[in-house]
Amino acid sequence: MLKSLTKVGNSHAILLDKVIMDLLGIDADSRVNLTVNGGSLVITPVEPVADNAKFEAASERAEKKFDKLLTRLA
Repeated sequence: MLKSLTKVGNSHAILLDKVIMDLLGIDADSRVNLTVNGGSLVITPVEPVADNAKFEAASERAEKKFDKLLTRLA
């Protein structure tokens, strides 16, 4: 598949078709790692570190469960 660079401000972008994004398992919110291997650009999906909503829910459960202990330690 041939692609052209698209000018975006002072930078350039490569637009990815949905088919390519589906093959990589990424969407518009995904983070990717770019590396250069010889003369090739390699795009690798990065696993998300944590889902903020899940982290907040787990944090609230931990606070409720260990409230007395956390208060004593503070």
